[in-house]
Amino acid sequence: MSLKKSKTSFLWQFFEKVDHSFATCNICKTKISYKTSTSNLKRHMIRRHPTVQLEKFVDKPQPIEIEPVIDITEEQPSTSSAAPKRMTQCKIIKNYRPISKEGLNSKLLQLFTIDLQPFSVVDDRGFREFVKSLNPMYVLPSRRVVSKTMIPALYEECRHKMQGMIQGGNQFCITTDCWTSRNVCSFIAVTAHFVSPEFELKSILLSAPELNINHTAEDLANAIHKIVCDGNVEGKILLSVSDNASNIKCALTTKLNWKHFGCMAHTMNLIVKDGLRVTEVAEIIDKIKGIVTCFKKSSSANEAFLSYQRNSGRDPLKLIQQVETRWNSTLAIMEQFAALEEAVKCTLVILNRSLLTLSSEEWQIVKDLCIICQPFKDATVTISGETYCTGSLVIPITNGLQDVYRHLLTKVWPDPVRKVIDIFVNGIRERLGNIQKSNTFSVATFLDPRFKLLALTDELAAENCKKIVKSNLMELYRA
Repeated sequence: MSLKKSKTSFLWQFFEKVDHSFATCNICKTKISYKTSTSNLKRHMIRRHPTVQLEKFVDKPQPIEIEPVIDITEEQPSTSSAAPKRMTQCKIIKNYRPISKEGLNSKLLQLFTIDLQPFSVVDDRGFREFVKSLNPMYVLPSRRVVSKTMIPALYEECRHKMQGMIQGGNQFCITTDCWTSRNVCSFIAVTAHFVSPEFELKSILLSAPELNINHTAEDLANAIHKIVCDGNVEGKILLSVSDNASNIKCALTTKLNWKHFGCMAHTMNLIVKDGLRVTEVAEIIDKIKGIVTCFKKSSSANEAFLSYQRNSGRDPLKLIQQVETRWNSTLAIMEQFAALEEAVKCTLVILNRSLLTLSSEEWQIVKDLCIICQPFKDATVTISGETYCTGSLVIPITNGLQDVYRHLLTKVWPDPVRKVIDIFVNGIRERLGNIQKSNTFSVATFLDPRFKLLALTDELAAENCKKIVKSNLMELYRA
């Protein structure tokens, strides 16, 4: 019996018939069931060989079949009695309607507002070709149109939405910070935090303008006051949070007369940086930074370092450098350095750069420092949460740090490490020792059902906290 049938579909350019039910793919040699139609063959080409542009082989344009979401089972016969079956889901949009130009422009702007891509991406040849292949009818706007027209319009729309959200808040907590960018431009950011009528925690960046003024307390106060007035939250500030710099503290407390708290994460940062200034420890960290710089600046040294790791059967990792303004980066560089101890030692021997090598005692100190700094790292991550309230965590975290480092002092450590732990203990006591006397933090802890009075180890503070809560409840009841 002849197996020849009329081959009208362009798909037969990629398949050879085996019998009346199966055909073999000329590319991957897979046997595909086709029976009376070529739908299975087409699905195979789309799934297994997506780089083959099937439209080039179509003689006449064919209508697109609109189908609901279906499950497709592709059989792959084998010599065994039980042929394996592979289940895949082919999602086909039903009643698809083309997106309008405005909708496409809105999606395009997400490249810049969400992914922070540069405006020049719209001028990139590869990106323009990609967009053209998706929708030949859509004309990409120029870089100037995006930056001068579309982004400002979106900003005004976002600002209007922000003002609507702010109207739902009665009282606000303000957080602010100043920083300098890589191109030496100074900025200040002010963020408002509040609870919406639906009892949801909201955070809105009021503004982050460039700060082309001296960073005096008066100038900072004027800049922050202007941002607060423009955001329509003036007179609704419950408290403010910033780092512990004297100029910003003076601006918020003396000039603006706001209740102020120092950033807990920044306070812990100061404690750890004081501890890492111990002479022996600072010398070791300088050695580590010198070794990292050697691998960063020398391509041959870096390649030898990576090659050693590959030859050892592991995925190669690069050493990371310290960022002066973030103490956690010092811990990160030590952790990475300790994890790659063998690779660092052997590579330095191969490069004959023994002057940079750490002694065995110094390597042990690095590992010990990673252990004793870990509690501060965990506390910093926890207290820096953005999707939950952190005020009630301040006292429990402080108590936890005190207990942890008192326990660490009972163990045997090298002298430099013990000096660091002593500084940590003293820093916690001096900077955070009176935290339970803060009515704000004690009440927040008491009202948190996870802690209540368990975290308030100071009996006087606990009694005062209960009195404050009772007094506030009575005022609410009378009202």
